[in-house]
Order: sequence, then structure tokens, then C-alpha cells
Amino acid sequence: MSSVSARKVVDILDNVKHVLAIELMVAAQAIDLRDKSKNGTNLGTGTKVVYDFVCQKVPMLKIDTYYKPYVDGLVDDLYDLITRDGLEFIK
Repeated sequence: MSSVSARKVVDILDNVKHVLAIELMVAAQAIDLRDKSKNGTNLGTGTKVVYDFVCQKVPMLKIDTYYKPYVDGLVDDLYDLITRDGLEFIK
């Protein structure tokens, strides 16, 4: 029974990574769609790091696009973001 539970936990964590990747991608797109007439964007230090990370992986999507390659790329690289410099950018 514990092996079944362990497999379920792995599946749940995989789903969480996908949801997190989608949320990050949507948040970056929202920042890109904000009013650009202001002088730069006023992002916090941690937000700027995450935004730059996501923008390196996902371009600004102006038309309807197949998102799976972008989501999968973010999922693969989320661990790199989370473990970057021991989360120094959040402190």
C-alpha cells in the first residue's frame, strides 16, 4: 500500500510542477501586457529574478500558440530556479 501512495505522491508533485510552470508563464505574460508607457517595470527583487528566468524560457506570446513545449521547458528548469544561490534572491 505504501508503494501505491508513493506513486501517487510522485504524480501529484509532477502535476504541481506543471501548474506552477503555467502560473509563472501567465504571470510573466501579464507583466509583459501591462502598460509599458511607464519608465520600466517596478518589480521587486525576487519577482524580477523569476520574471527574467521565465522570459528566458518563454517569449512574449502575442498569438494563440501551442504552449506545451514552453510549459515542459519551464517544468524541466524549475529546480534550477528554486535552488539558485540557495534562494538568496528571496532574502
